[in-house]
Amino acid sequence: MVTKYLGTEFDIHGGGLDLRFPHHENEMAQSQAAGHGFANFWMHNGMVTYAGEKMSKSIGNTVSPAEMLELAPPRVVRYYLGQAQYRSVLDYQPRRCRRRPPRW
Repeated sequence: MVTKYLGTEFDIHGGGLDLRFPHHENEMAQSQAAGHGFANFWMHNGMVTYAGEKMSKSIGNTVSPAEMLELAPPRVVRYYLGQAQYRSVLDYQPRRCRRRPPRW
């Protein structure tokens, strides 16, 4: 599907850390077997958890940005979500998101 829109090789392909193996490694192997290089760079982001569990629609523990904004102003939500390094797990805790960010 991706080659239809991006061609046989493109710069960046990404997804969650949970897709790194075996999903993305299989994509690489299949592309190489077909004689193509696929993506030049792979980026994998950390997961957002809720109360220590992976946030998932199937579990029913997702929190939308709109729900976060009901608890705190946009700058607080932005600061809270930006605290985690992109490959790290961020455990969403509503009470922590309500706090004010530190003053600079």
